[in-house]
Amino acid sequence: MNYSLTEVLGWTGANSFADRYKTILEKEQQGNVLLAELILCMDDLEHAKPSWFDSFDTPVIVDFLTISHRHYLENVLPSIERQLEVLVQQRDCPILVSEYGLYFYREFRRGLMEHFSYEEEHLFPHVLKQEGRKEFDPTNFKSHHPHAAVDLNGLLMLMSSKGSSEEKSMSFRILMEMLSSLNKELKLHEFIEENVLLARILS
Repeated sequence: MNYSLTEVLGWTGANSFADRYKTILEKEQQGNVLLAELILCMDDLEHAKPSWFDSFDTPVIVDFLTISHRHYLENVLPSIERQLEVLVQQRDCPILVSEYGLYFYREFRRGLMEHFSYEEEHLFPHVLKQEGRKEFDPTNFKSHHPHAAVDLNGLLMLMSSKGSSEEKSMSFRILMEMLSSLNKELKLHEFIEENVLLARILS
């Protein structure tokens, strides 16, 4: 299967992170600084501090998370599934991936979609103080974080089951890059939710 340079750049996220948040840049005065902070935070999440986001208004942070949801649901998740479907049909696909890869992936996707819905129906309206918002219990929020991370890590482990000495196809390498990139962004997503938004509710 042949891939264009544009496709590969898009899959790896090399040029796309800021592009997808153009609406924030256009309508939010804080947008440029927020995106710069997010990129730096994502590249060194282990040492990130919630206080880095104290100066940003809650609506612009919620905008970032909401746009992320749409991007994952409409672009990233379908692309990963298509790429995985291509890989499991190849003769050199690792046996464990061909047998269980799509199952792990679809469980991960289901959990992630449920979590996004919970956030948009409960967390975001609450933190924005919208009228008519549904009940939200901050103490139970973490229990609503999906087991999606477990399923994604499981899929990454399955992908890694292919011995390092074996030749990896381009389909395999692109899928690994897509999964790793998504995993990295979701960790940032969770950091912002739990350490920035939730902290504002509890303070």
